[in-house]
Amino acid sequence: MGQVLELMQAARFVRFNRRCLDLALVLLTLPITLPVLFGLICVLGLRRDGPVFFVSMRCGQFGTQFRFYKFRTLRLSDDAARGVSDGFQPHLTSPFCAWLRRTRLDELPQIFNILRGEMSWIGPRPPEPRYVALFRQEYADVLRDKPGLTGLATLMMHRYEDQVLNGFDNAGDCEAAYVRRCIPKKLKLDRSYQANKAGGRTFLMDCWILYETFKRISQAVFASNPGYQTVGWFRLGPKLTKTRTKNTLHSEASL
Repeated sequence: MGQVLELMQAARFVRFNRRCLDLALVLLTLPITLPVLFGLICVLGLRRDGPVFFVSMRCGQFGTQFRFYKFRTLRLSDDAARGVSDGFQPHLTSPFCAWLRRTRLDELPQIFNILRGEMSWIGPRPPEPRYVALFRQEYADVLRDKPGLTGLATLMMHRYEDQVLNGFDNAGDCEAAYVRRCIPKKLKLDRSYQANKAGGRTFLMDCWILYETFKRISQAVFASNPGYQTVGWFRLGPKLTKTRTKNTLHSEASL
């Protein structure tokens, strides 16, 4: 009984430390993120064709649902045509909004989710309830952690996901491809991260994930060739895997 109580106290201590680090990082990045947030709100507000923010229900830690925020990058009139990835229909968005999606700046409002304690900086991406219903056991394991703004699966799957889903011209096929080809790989990477976390090896990995996230956003914003990506090292469980990339973040074979 005493050992169980000690484990529970240790888990609470870890969660408290994680929460303090999340809030500290929000404060440290505010001089950069706050002007960008307000600037994007002003620019997107000029469209006058609907709300600036896109709000949807997502599953958080232990399956608890919460309101998830992004900048709205699609036209409201095309709601019926939307699938998992809307990049396969370029007419759904403007060039500026497509740039927002490519640079991931459309995800910036999730800082509010971090402040509210619904998300962390690093963790699995919060899934929609319908995907949790399809992969119930897998998400039960993955969502023991608080979902994150970025993570190992986010870094490794972003370009691959775009490549897979951009080849379809209807939402049904796009949805089927996402469920069949993307979600299982993302879950595998999320579990690899958890395996490292259980082994106490996540501090350096978290530092690398944050560094690589900010670096790739900067490259996408400022680089003349937005498809350029650098070489990355990823520790997947006990095995060290190298992913070499040039025009895409990774290839399917590397996953």
